[in-house]
Amino acid sequence: MYVVVKGGELSSERPDGVVGQVRMVTGAVNVVTYSTSPGTHRMMNVGSDGVHLVGVELLPTSRRFTPSSRAAVPPYELVLDQDRVRAWHLVLAPGASSSAIAQTAPGLRVTVVGGVLLETANGGSAQRRELRPGDIAWQPPGTTRALVNVGTSRVELVELELR
Repeated sequence: MYVVVKGGELSSERPDGVVGQVRMVTGAVNVVTYSTSPGTHRMMNVGSDGVHLVGVELLPTSRRFTPSSRAAVPPYELVLDQDRVRAWHLVLAPGASSSAIAQTAPGLRVTVVGGVLLETANGGSAQRRELRPGDIAWQPPGTTRALVNVGTSRVELVELELR
């Protein structure tokens, strides 16, 4: 699976010579199931700017998790609900906050647009987080946390929970 941190135009070439154009959109999340349909390809940036993806390999496991639901916790927006992972997109303007969420499965946070957050976890004291695009943070299960954007710019995150 991957999260697009900085999008752009790519050319995709398969081993059989088939070439196609791919547009990567900043903030997009996608899963490619190579376990059911193995594939090899080569991606080439055909645009004038760099493209930045954060890729995560989801290995087969007998362990299954039950991810949380954030449907009642705006501004989280469900962007992927697949048999191995669930993902939410979160955008916080300066001064905006999210209500507390209770994360029930392990996961990752990928920063798409960086900034400064205060994060309060499990009722503890707020921790300052200075985030940069492409940052990754492990999110353990059994954590309740809330976020506040204390910076001067919009912060954009993708949070994933394993299934």
